[in-house]
Amino acid sequence: MEVFENLKANLVGKNARIVLPEGEEPRILQATKRLVKETEVIPVLLGNPEKIKIYLEIEGIEDGYEVIDPQHYDKFEEMVAAW
Repeated sequence: MEVFENLKANLVGKNARIVLPEGEEPRILQATKRLVKETEVIPVLLGNPEKIKIYLEIEGIEDGYEVIDPQHYDKFEEMVAAW
């Protein structure tokens, strides 16, 4: 079974989120597009919100994902402390 199909099967109905680092990379953006269109999983991308939004809007994706800008994330210190 393909990795993506396995992911879909295991996460159906679980209100799951998946964090995707390097959110501006083309492969990550394509994976985000596929996740939004084919699953209930909410992708959380790390990167520049404007760049990510522009790319995904061109691909027809306007919602169904989240973006965290690591350069301006107000809970960064809290995350680091949790490690």
